[in-house]
Amino acid sequence: MKTLKNLLFLCILAVLTACSDDAFVPQSEVISATGNGSVDYISMMVPDIEIDDATTRSKLIDDGTELKFVWQENDAIGVVPMSGRPLSFPIHAENAQKNTAVFDGGQWALRTDAKYAAFFPYKKTNYEKDAKNIIIDYTGQMQGNWTKYDFLATGAVQPKDGAVKFTMKRLSAILKVQVDFSATNSHFQYVTLVAPEPLFGVRGTLDLSGSEPVYTPEGLTKFINTDLGVDKDLSSSEQNVITFYLMIPPTNLSGKELKLLFNSDSGTAKEAIFDGQNFEAGKAYSIDVKASDAFIRNANLIVAAGLGDGSISINARVNREKILQVKNINVSDKNDPTVCDEIGFFRNLEELRCYGNGITSLDVSNNSKLTYLSCSSNQLTSLNVSNNSKLTYLSCSSNQLTSLDVSNNTALNSLYCYSNQLTSLVGLNNTTLKYLECGGNQLTSLDVSNNTALTEFYCYSNQLISLDVSNNTALTLLHCYSNQLISLDVSNNTALEVLQCTFNKLTSLDVSNNMDLQSLDCGSNQLISLDVLNNTALTYLNCRFNQLTSLNVSNNTALTYLQCCSNKLTSLNVLNNTALKNLYCYSNQLNALNLSKNTALTDLECYSNRLTALDVSKCLQITWPSLRCGRQLDSSGHNQYILVNGNDAMERYLLEKGTIYSPTSYNYYVEYKGKKYP
Repeated sequence: MKTLKNLLFLCILAVLTACSDDAFVPQSEVISATGNGSVDYISMMVPDIEIDDATTRSKLIDDGTELKFVWQENDAIGVVPMSGRPLSFPIHAENAQKNTAVFDGGQWALRTDAKYAAFFPYKKTNYEKDAKNIIIDYTGQMQGNWTKYDFLATGAVQPKDGAVKFTMKRLSAILKVQVDFSATNSHFQYVTLVAPEPLFGVRGTLDLSGSEPVYTPEGLTKFINTDLGVDKDLSSSEQNVITFYLMIPPTNLSGKELKLLFNSDSGTAKEAIFDGQNFEAGKAYSIDVKASDAFIRNANLIVAAGLGDGSISINARVNREKILQVKNINVSDKNDPTVCDEIGFFRNLEELRCYGNGITSLDVSNNSKLTYLSCSSNQLTSLNVSNNSKLTYLSCSSNQLTSLDVSNNTALNSLYCYSNQLTSLVGLNNTTLKYLECGGNQLTSLDVSNNTALTEFYCYSNQLISLDVSNNTALTLLHCYSNQLISLDVSNNTALEVLQCTFNKLTSLDVSNNMDLQSLDCGSNQLISLDVLNNTALTYLNCRFNQLTSLNVSNNTALTYLQCCSNKLTSLNVLNNTALKNLYCYSNQLNALNLSKNTALTDLECYSNRLTALDVSKCLQITWPSLRCGRQLDSSGHNQYILVNGNDAMERYLLEKGTIYSPTSYNYYVEYKGKKYP
């Protein structure tokens, strides 16, 4: 890509006016664009739509006989290079409502020595994506916007002879559904298409780097929803039939029984059953169904909602009133994968707990009043909470989610999504979010810059190479261990009390501003120095498996736990650490260790050093099982004994057990009261 000094209009013309008997009809014009090294001729070809094997023109407005495609004023295509982000080419306003359109590239031109792909529509969610990760998302459909889900794409194209030709393919199947409600005196607003098992890949990524677009869903669901836009009033006989459209990813549903659920905020509901077929990309399908009364049939759900037992007819007035009064449902640990299939009928539900059921697909799009959702420990591969804007608590941990979008959940206070397979966590714009646990996933990046209220943050066991917490000044706890961090700046996190950053690649760590720090675990890094003199509130310090040559803990008088093993320490002064209970300093180069002031010590491991003598006579809580102090063979293979001066408790243990040696105690070659062990 390059920017031209002079204004250069890069134009793409899509002409879709001709008719043909072929299934897919590419039609195009070419126009020129000048500029040194730029593409001179660019064209885009869009195929026609097939309706039940009858070919029509490529337009998406239903005039009663065909679907027609016309461009809208805000339409834009995305042109994406094989390296770099997509560029938006917006329509010229004067071409709106036409079936031909000129797209303006502004100052951008395509290079003749590169490959490009194209997709439609262009959305902000793809602004930072590359050619292998263009997002496709079928959620959020309404009858006023369903044409926005007419996804088009082309694979990578190499310009040739100063021209590039984009042959677009339609990616979606279109359902035109006509529903007969008979003599229904009701209102309906929401429609859900239900498959018998998770078969719809409603959200995923497009790979445009090859010759053909390849769509990979991030997870499968049983449900696809659309909003009719307004309550459809069916109270008069002439309005008993309604027609709506639904865009779906191409899915082979041959031999599957499908269900349509219709409901509204008033609680009325209907259902319709029809046979599925192989819904192919680029085709439209006419479906005629007749609706009947809807039922809640799941026994566990009925009991949990306090509705008695047996199936419940939703349209019976007394049942509808009871259903609308239900605010809290707990169906956890029922071992019932279908327990929440009918949860959408509970329009006023505020709290839902359904963890531990083996649920493979969960649809809460109709539960817009939810504030609390716990669906952890199931088998979910996808979860759509875009309609649940009132959520303050979401726990979806221990599932199989590969992505999660919480951009609409601006009221979130707590988010627990750990132990999934997340490669992306989108929309962390929640300024009210205080608790975030997303550990045990596959995240390579994470943006928490807008989560200024965050106090507890767990992002352990991911693949993060960087982490910016400079805006999270309210943080009191940060667990970022088991990542690939090479640096970590916590200088702005002055409220931090707990920091766990083990198993990274840190070469330095500055905690001088974190004077409230009580627990610091920075082991298994590459630290060559560590200054904790300002951290006088520390009670727990683990800096093992680094490359420290010195460690000054003289100011850390509150320390009760110190682990500094497997470093390069030649000395260690713990005389000021009189509260110390656990000391692990093995595998260093210590020549001496003075424990005369450490009377609270209960556990001591100081083996594999250069100690020749050890006095633990003042450490009255220590016995042999909690003391590992021996020396091992020297480089010549000779036994090296450490002379131990013990206490009464150690003496009693020795008298009872008769030995201080065991293969796992690391008390090798100890001399105690004139006797050598082993």
